[in-house]
Amino acid sequence: MKKPSNQMPPYQMPKMKWYLVIIMWIFLVLYFGSIVYKAYDDIAFRYVILIFIVLILVLSGVGVEKYEKLKRSRKEWDIGKFAKEFNLKEVDTWVVRAVYEAVYDEVEIPIKADDDIDKDLRIDMGDLGFDEILINVSQRTGRVLTEESVAYNDIENITSVRDLVYFFNQLPREK
Repeated sequence: MKKPSNQMPPYQMPKMKWYLVIIMWIFLVLYFGSIVYKAYDDIAFRYVILIFIVLILVLSGVGVEKYEKLKRSRKEWDIGKFAKEFNLKEVDTWVVRAVYEAVYDEVEIPIKADDDIDKDLRIDMGDLGFDEILINVSQRTGRVLTEESVAYNDIENITSVRDLVYFFNQLPREK
C-alpha cells in the first residue's frame, strides 16, 4: 500500500557550490560599487537612480494589493478543499499535494484548481519560478521529467493549476 501524501518527502533544493557563491558576491560588490561611484561622480545619474527606485516601489505596491485582496478572499481555503476539486480515484494524491505545496510556496496565497497560472497567480511559464515548481513536484512525486517523457507542447498547454496536476499525473513514475 502506498504511503499517504502527507508523508511525502520534502523537496531537497540543490546546493550551490561554495566558489559560485563567492564569485556571485564579488560580482555584486563590484557591480553596486560601480553604481555608487558613478552616482557620486554624476549628479544627473543620482536622479535617474532615484526615479528608478521610486518607480519600482510604486509598481510593486500595485501587485501587492491584488495579492492581499486574493489572500483575504480565500482565507478559508486550504489543501483539503483544493484536493476535493479532483477525482482522487483517477489522480494521484501525491501529485495533488506536491503541486499545491510547490505553487503555494511560490505565490503564498491559497490555490484553487482553476487558477490561471499566468493571469491569476502571475507565474511566468518561462520564468525560473515555474521551472522550480516543475523540478520540485517531479522530485517529490517520483515522476520522470525528461525530454523523452515530456513533449514541449505538453508544458505549453498548461494554463491552470488543474492542467499542472493532470500533466504530472500522466507522467511515468521512476523505477
